[in-house]
Amino acid sequence: MTHPRISSCLPAMLAVASLLGAYSCGGRTTEGDVQGADRTSGTDRAAVRVTVSESRDYNPTLFATGTLVADRRAELRALVAGDLERLPVDIGDHVREGDLLFQIRLVDYRLALQRAEAALTEAEAAVEDTERESRRLENLLADGAATEQMRDKAITANRLAKAAVERIRAARDTAAQQLEDATVNAPYSGVITSRFAEPGEFLKKGERVVEITDLAKLNAELDIPERFVGTISKEMPATLEFEAGVADAVGEVVAINPKVDRSSRTFRVKVEVENASRALSAGMFCTVRLGLPQEDALPAVLEAAVIRDEGRSTVWIVEDGVASQRLIDE
Repeated sequence: MTHPRISSCLPAMLAVASLLGAYSCGGRTTEGDVQGADRTSGTDRAAVRVTVSESRDYNPTLFATGTLVADRRAELRALVAGDLERLPVDIGDHVREGDLLFQIRLVDYRLALQRAEAALTEAEAAVEDTERESRRLENLLADGAATEQMRDKAITANRLAKAAVERIRAARDTAAQQLEDATVNAPYSGVITSRFAEPGEFLKKGERVVEITDLAKLNAELDIPERFVGTISKEMPATLEFEAGVADAVGEVVAINPKVDRSSRTFRVKVEVENASRALSAGMFCTVRLGLPQEDALPAVLEAAVIRDEGRSTVWIVEDGVASQRLIDE
């Protein structure tokens, strides 16, 4: 990304200002002219026209270039391993929230859930048996027909049976979750922007399958020079310009990174733009105009007086009949 610049439209800002020169092509010297040649020489003197600078209110505009990125984008991965049985979407397809995106072979996970449920039923039956045995031995102990040791063993068996139920119930819940995870639906409405697998492939857990992008809102990410820290605020309006005949769009600042990057001496700003018509695409290059706060009573010069060379802007200032060149900020 290129660094932003202040709009070159005048008025420009001067550190000091008295009389500012504007070049003219030839012409005779008038009362307001300054002779720029050596007065002791006999050579011709170059004539320039001077004018008094004015103070004006200035509405600076910051220009920055950036790239549109989607407000929401997700790479959806296989949550369980298995054969990719269904993949009904492809790149460019529009999907709604809840639509099927892909499905891993279900039969193995259905069988695993059935086995887990059967094991849970057996474990719960074992708990009932140990509870009956504990009650029976408690009665026998009261009648003197059983020992305390026999009663304590029955209590321990009951506790172990209950622990087994909890362990098997957790395994059943895991099997149920895996069966559910084998089917992946769209988390939100959007467009399929990548497809990484094909039906019939065996997928490991965590492998990428598709990418979905929500294009309803896009963000222009801008890197702004640190000298503009404090001049940009949230909800500040912005105008986005595009190439290839795409119409301008209006957005607003939604995020400002308070951290300045050490290497680039810039900070990140996000400008959000609505894209309900889907006329814009993620990845598009854009130029963003931000209207900065008004600055009052700044010296102003004519456009023709500004000399721009190698990234610097200067004007000639005349004081006591002597002209000198001064740097200005635009």
